[in-house]
Amino acid sequence: MGKKNRKKYAEKQSISKPTLGRGLRIGISLLLLAHLVIVIATPAGMVMPGSRLARWILRGAAPYVQAGNVSHGYAFFAPDPGPGHIIEYELRFDDGRKERGTIPDSNQHWPRLRYHRHFMLTEQLASLWEDEPPRPENPRFAMAWQQDHQRCERQRNEFTRRANSYGRQLLQRSGASAVEMNLIRHHLITPEEFLSGRSLRERELYETGEIITVHAGGQP
Repeated sequence: MGKKNRKKYAEKQSISKPTLGRGLRIGISLLLLAHLVIVIATPAGMVMPGSRLARWILRGAAPYVQAGNVSHGYAFFAPDPGPGHIIEYELRFDDGRKERGTIPDSNQHWPRLRYHRHFMLTEQLASLWEDEPPRPENPRFAMAWQQDHQRCERQRNEFTRRANSYGRQLLQRSGASAVEMNLIRHHLITPEEFLSGRSLRERELYETGEIITVHAGGQP
């Protein structure tokens, strides 16, 4: 092999050699794999009834899920999305004034993507509330009931923590001394009812759920 050919061969070898070390490539592959697992676990854990494994993964990856905005449940775009949720709140000021608003608010939260983001906040809050499971009469199911009861308690504690954070944000932006928030469930109507002329905004379709009151500088 001539000197010129050896030089070309060496250049070819240097080009084909990977620039990243093996350890770094393995690390990047593991990060991509973890991201893929979280993306798959998010809808599996958020849409009820969710997977226990997926919910366990989401509890550990909660900071990444929120920071990366990968908390997509996709249930809202299914053929049967179920009821939606909004927050109706009343701000109370020291001078006696009261102001009311909703989350989301189509007049305030625009463009549409911002409205959708606020709608996801209310849906995430609503997904944390779960009714207390009834205590079984058969003692054989006591262990399973205890596990469901503990899981329900953890979700309710997270519901309270997150609802308080929403309230504190409203107080900080408005300067109010207290805020009362009502979690409202908006039930849907059937396609046949809609075609017959029934309105989606009928008040009887709105069901009041949990009521949360947050005071400035204090606990609910």
